[in-house]
Amino acid sequence: MKTFRLSNAFFPSIILILCSVIIHRITLATPLGPGESTTLRIVMAFGHALQPHPESISQAETQLVRYNDTHYLFSPYHTSKCLTVVKLASPSIQTTSQLQPMKIDGDTITYGPYTSIPAYTLSNLFVHFESSKPFITATKINREFEVSHWGNVAVEDMAIWE
Repeated sequence: MKTFRLSNAFFPSIILILCSVIIHRITLATPLGPGESTTLRIVMAFGHALQPHPESISQAETQLVRYNDTHYLFSPYHTSKCLTVVKLASPSIQTTSQLQPMKIDGDTITYGPYTSIPAYTLSNLFVHFESSKPFITATKINREFEVSHWGNVAVEDMAIWE
């Protein structure tokens, strides 16, 4: 799952899911006029995005994982500039895609900046790296709302983590 946070006011909604691609509609609080432009800063967080590679190891072996994505933000619009930063769990990188320009600085890989990217462009990004941190998953999440007769609202979140 991808979580989007934008620097401008927005109202996201999913408008299309096709072939594992999700397209979001983003409505700005103030519409752009003719010839105007804006900059969107999009930060994404992923769940279940890492795959153990190899899938099984002995207890003495180092756990390696693989992350797959795209070098560019997948968009139905021409993108004038895109910078992709991948923050890893460790600086021990086995292999990574080599689309230039790219820079590795410890546990962070920076791809780009790339310019003049056509609409709907995909470019396979992969990183194979060491990760000794456990994978945690919320297997059940409950959100309870309590609304009193006097207008108070209480919200309580409960999660079971594995």
